[in-house]
Order: sequence, then structure tokens, then C-alpha cells
Amino acid sequence: GRAAAVGVVLRVPHGSARRRGFVHARAAERSLAAADVASAEGRWQDAVKAYRRALARYDLAQAERERAMEGAYASLLAGARAELAAGAFDSADALAREAAAVYGPASPRVKEVAVVEEQVREARFGALLEAAVAKMDAGRYQ
Repeated sequence: GRAAAVGVVLRVPHGSARRRGFVHARAAERSLAAADVASAEGRWQDAVKAYRRALARYDLAQAERERAMEGAYASLLAGARAELAAGAFDSADALAREAAAVYGPASPRVKEVAVVEEQVREARFGALLEAAVAKMDAGRYQ
């Protein structure tokens, strides 16, 4: 850097690596705690963003990494279910696919996602059937 260019040797203060590690760990924990709160409050979009940010920004310990992955997965699945309940089938399907991608296709967790995807297909079919019946009824009574 610039210090080396002018011949100055800067020494890292004793214990700074430990302090930096402590600050980093606290920031990671705060980030995960905020994600957990958002998830518990049903703010699944905020939770997913926070879990993903923690995974991308911090060098998490294995337990923290698993917590973030599980949180993102559960929040995406909750979002898929909420979108399904609201009749937003495309969004529900996309969120279910994202949830499946968290652990990968070989994971047994994919079975939970498959249930939601099947519910989306059934709801979509039901909505199409209902629309067709309504259209037939409308034509019959005119």
C-alpha cells in the first residue's frame, strides 16, 4: 500500500485479529437473529434476503451456515404456501423451486417441496376448471 511506498512499516496491533474475529462473529449473529425475527413474524421475503445476505457476507461456522440455510429454506417454503393461498400460482411455484434449490435435488427435504408443487398444480387445475364451468354457465343462460 501507500505506507510501503514511503518506506513506513505498519505493525498490526496485538490482539487486533482476535477483536476483528469477535466483531465479525457478533455481526453474523445479529444478521442471523434479524433473519430469525423476520421469519418468526411471517415476513418471509425479508427473512430470505437476510439469510442469503448472511450466507454471502460472513464466513459462518458450520452451525450458523446450517441455521441460515434452514431459515432460508423454511422461509421460501412459507412464502410458497402464502402465495398459493393468495392464488398466485406462478409465484408459489417459483418459490417452491427456490426452496428445493437450497439443499439440492438429492436432499430428502425436496419431498416437502414436492407436496407444495403438487398443491400448486391442483389449485391451478381447480381454478381453470372453475373458470371453464363459469364460462359454460354464462353461455347457457344468455
